[in-house]
Parts: sequence; C-alpha cells; structure tokens
Amino acid sequence: MIDEYLSLIEAAPEGIVEIDEGGSILLVNEAAERMFGYPRAELLGQGIEMLVPESRRAAHRERRGAFQKEPASRQMGFGLELEARRKDGSAFPVEISLSTVTARGGRRFAAMVRDISGRVEVTRRVFELERSESAKVARANRLKSEFLANTSHELRTPLQSITGFAELLCEAPEDTLSPKYRRFAGHILRDSRHLTALINDILDFSKIEAGKLDLVRELFPVGDAIAEVMESLAAQVESKRQSVTIAVPPGLAIDADRLRLRAILMNLMSNAIKFTPEKGRIAVTATGDEKRVEVVVSDNGIGIAEEDQAAIFDPFITVRRGLREGTGLGLAIARNLVELHGGVLTVESKLGGGSAFSFVIPSRDGNGAKISRPRVVLVVKDQAPGKNLLADTVLACGFQLVLCVSQESAMATASRLQPDVIAVENPQLPAVYSSNRRTAHIPVLLILDQEHADSEISSGTAAVLTQPVSPDSLVEVLQRLSDGV
Repeated sequence: MIDEYLSLIEAAPEGIVEIDEGGSILLVNEAAERMFGYPRAELLGQGIEMLVPESRRAAHRERRGAFQKEPASRQMGFGLELEARRKDGSAFPVEISLSTVTARGGRRFAAMVRDISGRVEVTRRVFELERSESAKVARANRLKSEFLANTSHELRTPLQSITGFAELLCEAPEDTLSPKYRRFAGHILRDSRHLTALINDILDFSKIEAGKLDLVRELFPVGDAIAEVMESLAAQVESKRQSVTIAVPPGLAIDADRLRLRAILMNLMSNAIKFTPEKGRIAVTATGDEKRVEVVVSDNGIGIAEEDQAAIFDPFITVRRGLREGTGLGLAIARNLVELHGGVLTVESKLGGGSAFSFVIPSRDGNGAKISRPRVVLVVKDQAPGKNLLADTVLACGFQLVLCVSQESAMATASRLQPDVIAVENPQLPAVYSSNRRTAHIPVLLILDQEHADSEISSGTAAVLTQPVSPDSLVEVLQRLSDGV
C-alpha cells in the first residue's frame, strides 16, 4: 500500500512536499525537484522555509503554525498570493493546497504546489494592454468632449440670431407677411429651437464628461418643478389627447439643483409623451421624507425590450423600436445628473407594456454631505441581460440595479457612481477593477455559469457564486459585501 502511495506521489504532475510538525521536509516528488531545482537529497530533513523567499519566511511560519493548530484542507490558491524560492534564489508565484496526513509517527502535512508563472505573466500582459487601451480611450474621450464643447459654443451664436429673427418674423403684423411666408418663418423658428435643444444636450454632456458641471443645491417643493415641466409640455399632451396623473404629497421638499432637476424631469416626461400613443396614460409620482425623494415617471406606451434596457442610458443610443430622433443623449444626461446628486436612475419596462423610470435623490446632512444614498449593485453583462432573478432579488434586498453592456461603459460608470458592489460574469474582470485606482476598493462578485465553474479566478474577486444562484445566497453575499464584511 505504501509503495502504491509513493508511486502516485511520484507520478503527480504537481510538486508535492510533506513535512512533519516541526516543519522538516520528509518527502518530495520528482515534480518538486524540477520545480525548485534541488536534488531530493538536499531537501530531505531541511526546514520547509528554505523553499520560501527570505522576506516571506516569518509570515510563512505564522501561517504554518496557525494551520497546524486548526488543520483543514484548503483549495489550491484560494484567496492567497504566494511565492516560492528556487535553489538559485529566484522567486516565482505559486498556488498551494494543504492537507493533513495521519501516520504512525504522528501527523504530517502535505502541500501540493503549482507554478503559475506563465499565467501571471499572461495576466500582467493583459493588464498592461488594458491600461494602454484605457489611456487611449480616455484621451479620445477627452478630445471628443473638447471638440463637442467648442463646436457647440460656435454653433450656438449664429443659431441664436436665426432663432431671434425667426421670432420677429412670426410676431410681425399680419399684413407684413403672406400666410405662405409666415408658415415658412414658423418652420424656421421650430427647427432652430429644436437644433438649439440638441446643441444644449451636447454641451451639457460635454461638461458632465469633463467634470465641469457644478450643482447649486437648494431645498424647494418637488411639486413645483414637476408643475413647471408639465406646463411646458401641456401642448404636446393635448395634441395626443393623453391623460397625465400627478401625485405629490403636499409640502414634499427636495434638496437638489432646481435647473438640473427640471432637466431630468423634462427628459423623462417628454419621453413618456413621445413614446405613448394617443389617448395613452402617463403618471408622475413623488414620495420621500427629509432624507430622500423618489420620483417615478410611468406610462403605458410602447415600452423597451429587455435586451435593450441595459443600453438606453449609454450616450448616442436610441433603442425605441420604430422611433429614432434626437441625439440619443437625453437619458445619458438625465442619468449623469441624478448621479451627480448622489442618486440612481433605473428603469422597469416591457416591450408593448409601458415603462417606469424612477430616480432617488438623497438629501445632505448639516455639513452638506450626501446621506441615505440607496445601495447600488452595478452588473456588467457582455450581452443583453436576462435579469429577472438578479433584478428582483437585488431590488428586494434594498439595492438599486445599474446595468452596463460593455466593459468601457461599466468602468466609467463604476468610477463615477462608486457602487457598493460590482457583479461580473467574466472571471478575468475582478482583476481589472482591483487594478484601477478609482474602483480598487469596490468588492467584486463573480457569478459563473456551469460551463465556466472551474475557471481560474483572478485577483480582486471578493466572492464567487455559481449559477443557478439561489435568492437567499445572493442576498446574503450582496449584504455582506456592501457592509464591507
């Protein structure tokens, strides 16, 4: 039996080292000889710390002592970054699994060692490439923002003149212009105002991306802001014979930038009107207290397909089926403005079943700091999300859900929004977030499907779940990670 055991040890592809309770090496296999560069005779009877870099030996002794007091098998490399030392003094990264062997002479401790130098080198190269690509993307975004800002300023000046002269023509006495030319002037005025709105969107978005949009927060009735926007949109509602219901508790105040809140509401309410058919129903409700206010804009319009919902907040994207107009910046600007207030903008929708956009804006304490921001889970999907279980469970345990369909969008959102947890499906992504200064402190939850359940887990992974994920497990992990445990 002993001979069979030793034969298995020798045939193992990984390095195997056994030590006694004092740390002396009792057994090594051929793979360990090759890995460490020592002949077997030079290892037997020596302390195990000779295979550990000198700078790490004290820590290794402490870990070894703790393991010997409470021995338990540990999966290879789980949660640890270890280094070993070759005979020539060079260090190399390893993964190690430990187990206890009971023998007549007492307990032995077996270590299975795997050299992961190749994988670490590949990961390092990937990180370098990603950092390089990120720098290029950041520079391209900066140049794009500068170009858009400069172009928008240059366009607005002549456009203001066009709009002004068109207004004068439309207001001229009836005997000055014929009905035909008055109609032409009306077209010029309407289109110039539409173009001004588009340019303002681009300019606002450029300021947001450049971090140059400052908020002027004050406490005011949220119902006043909703009423102002509704008054501006009344003609559109009337032309489509739609019904609008507004429900706001009397005296409910919001701590926000009045101008920017109006822009958020204008975008959401005008979209509801635009994408709801004639005689459709729209509702605007607000609830809250002295700590936070939530506003929901819902409709029974055409809705948004589930596979499109993760992309609707990305800039320059219009995904409403059969209807494409504007810059595609409206929802991107609204989301950014909500996030600048410390809140989150989300959507629940079904194709053909209407949409409900909701946002929460927290108040500030006496020192002007934001408080009561809802806990946020950022979910990164490479393709259209089937988010039913995840969304329902996340929302049920008091989180807000933010979806991103591209890594570039997810990194930018995570850096800006600072979510409580990032959930990913790619086992290499946790290392990307842990290596970024703006996101390194955010715990990353890795959710693997069965096909990739045995994938190598990169550093920076705070927790791992394998599908199908039970709601109880998901709630427990999200709460633990968001609490910093």
